[in-house]
Amino acid sequence: MPSECRSVLKSCLARFVRLDECGGIVVGEASMLTTKGYNSVAATAQIETGEEFIQRNACGELCLNEKDDDQFKRYDLEMQFCQVDPELLELISGARILVDSEGVSRGFAHGESTGVENFSLELWTKVSGGGCEGDPEWYWFAFPWVSNGVLTDVTFENGPLTLTVTGSTRGAGVAWGRGIGPNFVLPETEYAQSTDHLLGYLTTVQPPAAVCGLQEVTPEMVDIESP
Repeated sequence: MPSECRSVLKSCLARFVRLDECGGIVVGEASMLTTKGYNSVAATAQIETGEEFIQRNACGELCLNEKDDDQFKRYDLEMQFCQVDPELLELISGARILVDSEGVSRGFAHGESTGVENFSLELWTKVSGGGCEGDPEWYWFAFPWVSNGVLTDVTFENGPLTLTVTGSTRGAGVAWGRGIGPNFVLPETEYAQSTDHLLGYLTTVQPPAAVCGLQEVTPEMVDIESP
């Protein structure tokens, strides 16, 4: 079948969505956040090495030489942020939000009582030669279920402060479906499956605007019905 091949560079927007303990999208007033305030997202595959079965004969030669296939387990994510957004840290790492007398989120607290969170992560990346007419092309990547989000490092130096949050992927929850709408990236014929840890799709669906703080997810924005 025909195929679309592109060179991809730069990551221009990240969208985080709160998930429940089963990997389903949480509908509510404080369930989504979009940001440009990150430096990098690194995904490292964790592989279970297949067991080897080696047996030598009395002459020292191999008479049995077999190896099971390696198996993919998950991606370990390391996300580095250049912007301090208390509500983002609550969503992805369980930090407690500190608010002022007017109810504005001005800080966060992280410590022994901080929980670990479940969320999905989507990234819009630029496409080389994506076109100048109409809507430009983007390559959209999604980790449908990230668990164990933990704030691990805070770097203070003669330079910009950086925050590092780590997490591990799981296969997409049955209630993730096509992700978040109303402008869904995946077409109506494609849904995340339980074995999917990473999705990538060439799209002309434009990234949403970056907004400081949490946003609402309504029922109409979720499509979990599989074909």
